[in-house]
Amino acid sequence: MNFKPCTAALFSAAASLLFASAAMGQTLLTDSPYTDISAQTDINAYLYHSPYSAAAPLVQGANGSTVTQNGNLNTANANMTATSGGSYYHNTTTQTQTGNNNNSTINAFGNSNSLTTTQQGGDGNVAAVNAYGDTNTLNAMQNGNSNNATIIAYGSGNNYSTSQTGAGLSVNLTQVGNGKSVSITQTGNK
Repeated sequence: MNFKPCTAALFSAAASLLFASAAMGQTLLTDSPYTDISAQTDINAYLYHSPYSAAAPLVQGANGSTVTQNGNLNTANANMTATSGGSYYHNTTTQTQTGNNNNSTINAFGNSNSLTTTQQGGDGNVAAVNAYGDTNTLNAMQNGNSNNATIIAYGSGNNYSTSQTGAGLSVNLTQVGNGKSVSITQTGNK
């Protein structure tokens, strides 16, 4: 992990296994070598019968995380721990926060994902970026105050981005599939 200078900031990275797979009611699909990481059966069937499925490796991977914060009471969390133990590999996360009381959460449940949140020029922004698959590029950019952005990608090879400039804006981009590209731009005040 690369840590850049932080000013009065809180950073925590979830790097340990929180619950055993069996305790979460997860099962191994009989016709798949992959571990079921989602409680949503329809999404599981899609992901684990796809050639782009994310397999949970049994050994620690080489993931990278960069956090840059300038302001007070900002929170950045990055999780790249596989639910079956070990870690996914070659994920990169970048979280940049300028302002106060911003919150950024990134979860990579797969391999070779590039996940970024940028919160600049404002206070009270919330961003959550989640990848359930491989080789996804997900970016959430917020410039202003009290904006809320959620990106969830179920699949692999996707490129999703959101851009918010203003105050009180909200976006929820959730997609299932492989090789998709979606970009959403919001401007103004709620």
